[in-house]
Amino acid sequence: MSDRGTLYYNISIEIFIWMGGVKMDTLNVIARKYLKANGIRITHFADYIGCDQGRCSRWLSGGCKLRKIQIEKVHEFLDGKFLKSVNEIMEKEGDCYCKTNY
Repeated sequence: MSDRGTLYYNISIEIFIWMGGVKMDTLNVIARKYLKANGIRITHFADYIGCDQGRCSRWLSGGCKLRKIQIEKVHEFLDGKFLKSVNEIMEKEGDCYCKTNY
C-alpha cells in the first residue's frame, strides 16, 4: 500500500487498481468493451487466445478465469498484434481473390 490511497490488489490473475477511490475496469471488462467497439466476434477472439468459445464468453462476463498464457494472449490481442498487414495476408492467401475490376 502506498501513501496516497493508491492500492493494488492482485486477485488471482485479474488486477484491480484503485487510484484515488476510482475503480478501474478489469481485463475482462476492457476486452469485452474492445470487442464490442471494434465489431470483433468472440469466436475470433477465443481462437486467438487459445480458448473455447463457451469459456471465453464466461470469462468476458466474469464467470470464470483464464490460464496465464491466455491472459498474455489477451494483452497481445488488445495491443493489436492480431492485426495483419496486406502483405502478410497476400503471402498467406496468395492470388485467390476475385479478379474483377471492382
